[in-house]
Parts: sequence; structure tokens; C-alpha cells
Amino acid sequence: MAINWQTSMVAACGLVLAVLACSAPTTAMSLAPGFYSNLTAVPLAGGKDQSVIIGSTTWQDRLLLTETAYKESIWMVVRDADIVYPKKSEVPFTISCIKVLDQRQDGKNGVVKVKHGGIGYKNVLLRFHSQRGHGLNYVVQIYGH
Repeated sequence: MAINWQTSMVAACGLVLAVLACSAPTTAMSLAPGFYSNLTAVPLAGGKDQSVIIGSTTWQDRLLLTETAYKESIWMVVRDADIVYPKKSEVPFTISCIKVLDQRQDGKNGVVKVKHGGIGYKNVLLRFHSQRGHGLNYVVQIYGH
């Protein structure tokens, strides 16, 4: 059997697709469903950005919720905020990724904890606590299918 450029191209493309399929992120590689009491937003790569991403997205996921956790600072007061998915009138979907994006990026934003639900569940309660004397400013994006 003679090998021409067309059959070698098909073989090369098949190999590339197989490698991409094996290395694609899945929710199985993310955190297991459950209660993450010690999960906090810490600076990534040594910077002052306190964003955190829990889980991963795939081609079948869609944006389920975008909400802002914002509280003004009050001198010597710790500010709290909660974000809940799903809202009362929403149909719940299985959560695969939660992105908590720091809008201040000065290292003084606070802490976020997953109190209930999370990845693999159809609900989540995120609780935010500011540093004493500082406010909160996060954008939360929840993805699922």
C-alpha cells in the first residue's frame, strides 16, 4: 500500500485530535462535590489579585449566573455578603465551574468560602468576608450544564 500525502495528513490530524481529547479539562479533575470550609481567595502567582476559579468549563457549559458582591468599607467593620444560586424562580443546573473575580486587585479584598453545595451540585452558597475596615468588590460567574 502506497502512502501519499493525503493519508499521512489524515493520520497526523487523527493523532492531534486524540492528544487534544486526552488533555481537555474535565470536571472530574476539579474539586469533588461538597463543603469547602477552608477555601479562600489567595493571590495567584504572587500578585495582589485575589481571584479564584473552582472547577473547569467544557463546551457544554453555559453561564448560569453573573452577580457582584459589593460592599463599601466602614471603619473598623468586617463586611459580609452572600451569593446564592439558584434564585427562587430559576431552574437549577449542575454547577461545573465557579469564578470569583477580584475587582480591586490591591490585595485587600477579603475571603470567600463555599458554605453549601458547589461543583457537581445544583446549588451553591458563597459567603464573602472583607478585611476589617475594607470593603468587598468581587464579580461571581457560575457555569454549568
